[in-house]
Amino acid sequence: KTKLRCSIGVATTRFLAKMASDMKKPMGITVVRVKDIPKLIFPLRIEDLYGVGKKTAPRLRYLGINTIGDFYEKIVSDDFEVSAEIGIMKQHFYDNLRGIGDDRVYLEEHDPKSISSAHTLQSDTNDDEELLEVVEYLARDVYKSLLKTKKRGKTVTITYKRPDYRSYSKQISSKTFINSYEEFYSKLRNLYFESYDHNPIRLIGVGISGLLNPSEEVIQLTFDNYDFYEQQSTTYLLMKKINNKYETAPLMRASALKNEKKNAN
Repeated sequence: KTKLRCSIGVATTRFLAKMASDMKKPMGITVVRVKDIPKLIFPLRIEDLYGVGKKTAPRLRYLGINTIGDFYEKIVSDDFEVSAEIGIMKQHFYDNLRGIGDDRVYLEEHDPKSISSAHTLQSDTNDDEELLEVVEYLARDVYKSLLKTKKRGKTVTITYKRPDYRSYSKQISSKTFINSYEEFYSKLRNLYFESYDHNPIRLIGVGISGLLNPSEEVIQLTFDNYDFYEQQSTTYLLMKKINNKYETAPLMRASALKNEKKNAN
């Protein structure tokens, strides 16, 4: 759909999958089974080992390690110089080069505590109109993701990144959960005017956190919010659904019936 080129690696761990994805660039699929590690991985240059940087590779070559297979043999033999060079990473490499690393991909459903989105600007700017357009776009993106989680949040955040890559953020929390996109964007807009110092920025981001399912929300009822939450309650909504099927509403709360009798008298 996008014509974006990509290479794919398939393996028992993300470590090996990363190694495999580098083998057939820019368009290819490589599968590395555990039994294939000696044949596919060990002959590669030590520089090709995921996790070995530009500074470490020359030092390993100085120790006579030219391939990943050489490296693995030194680890298995508990070579002192290699152990001193890679330190606590020794077990990491040992496990992954046997296909049993601890970085498995877990497929359990993700339970987010926050949702955010950011946008890098085409050029540094401090133009309020342009930045607020981006804030509105990001707000819609975040709130759309929030609706998918079927959760609500109380805290909104704006993050700014300057041209020198220094960043700062500002957040504000409300006592009650945000119930609509309009409320979310309004809070972000107010927060923008309170927090932005009008120096040019390169990136701006927005987020919402403190997420909970509505059923987990504990609400302190007051005279000010009672009517609103009464109309959102499960009992009220069920009564409304049933009453809508009839010309005269057959269901009402006992307290409402009591008030009707009092008014009739």
